[in-house]
Amino acid sequence: MSDGGALFRAGARVVRQGLAERLYVATRIDYTRPVSIRAFLTERCNYRCLYCDHWRQDHYASEMGLPQWTDVIAGLRAYLGRCTIQFIGGEPLIRRDLYPLFGLCREQGIDWGICSNGFAFRSSVAAMLLDAHPLNIDLSIDSADADVHDRLRGVPGSFGRLRAGLDHLIACRARAGARTLIRIKTTVSRDNFRDLPQLVDLCSGLAGVVVDFSPVRLWREHEIEALYVRRDDDLRDLDEVVEHLVDRKNGGAPIETSVEKLRAIGPHFRGERQFHGYAECRAGLRSLEIRPDGEVRHCWGMPAIGNIVGQSVKALWEGAQRADVLPRTLVCEHAGTGLCATACTSHRTLPQEIRRGLTWLSSRRGVA
Repeated sequence: MSDGGALFRAGARVVRQGLAERLYVATRIDYTRPVSIRAFLTERCNYRCLYCDHWRQDHYASEMGLPQWTDVIAGLRAYLGRCTIQFIGGEPLIRRDLYPLFGLCREQGIDWGICSNGFAFRSSVAAMLLDAHPLNIDLSIDSADADVHDRLRGVPGSFGRLRAGLDHLIACRARAGARTLIRIKTTVSRDNFRDLPQLVDLCSGLAGVVVDFSPVRLWREHEIEALYVRRDDDLRDLDEVVEHLVDRKNGGAPIETSVEKLRAIGPHFRGERQFHGYAECRAGLRSLEIRPDGEVRHCWGMPAIGNIVGQSVKALWEGAQRADVLPRTLVCEHAGTGLCATACTSHRTLPQEIRRGLTWLSSRRGVA
């Protein structure tokens, strides 16, 4: 996979999409297509993160099998041509029966990525993934301090296994000749915000590895009290850490997070509304979330627009249910709040997307 290939295609899609979104906002004429596609392979997870509900659920949605997901990939290719899909969960790699999907994406010319807690990367799974040449592999690491990471992830010894898995992943990437970007995804909380510079140090010593920071988002008050940065002295320290990260990013450190989003972390914990992109939500114009049972949504806060089992991607995107939901997404009351503003991808402007693409391109250089 060349640097020019996948990233040029993504850039062209972003430009076309930006024009289509502007047209819809101005005229309500819709020529948009989904450009942010996330496939939830499962809601189940083998970790017990303090800030996550996946492992606490009493009931899990039914899950599509390999034939259904194969049809999903074929349907996306038929409607969108060469597109990008991100596989997530839960923990997607516990669905071993779906591993053939990754090779199928490569065969179909679909750019793809995956987000994992990294439990499987010391095994042959790493080589299997990289043989399918993913655009990105995202690893959840919450601290360079093993004790802090293990406590937040709820699994003793998980940092040591993940760190060994990261080294193995990098070695497999070199053997496969892949130019896959490895992204460290860090959930910022009261327990780890002072450790963030050490994660930048970790990435700085590894070719083709970047870090992306997002603040924890919770709604139950007892969890907010436990994990949010709330005390005045802690908030002042957080602001200093953020400005340190901004300085390092501007100096070329491998931080994917935009300056605008970094500087939104403090306001997030202060409970302030913040907009570091479009003021209105764009999820209805660009996002497609495919749940494990085939239900399709624009985001968690909006009704489903149908089910991909028995419906084509084209029928879903151009159908009556989406036509009803779409206008509501632009006036969603959650836009700018702590539930959405610092995590959702559906507010990025065209210049922000271009800068993000340049970060990816720069980080992929030097990858063997």
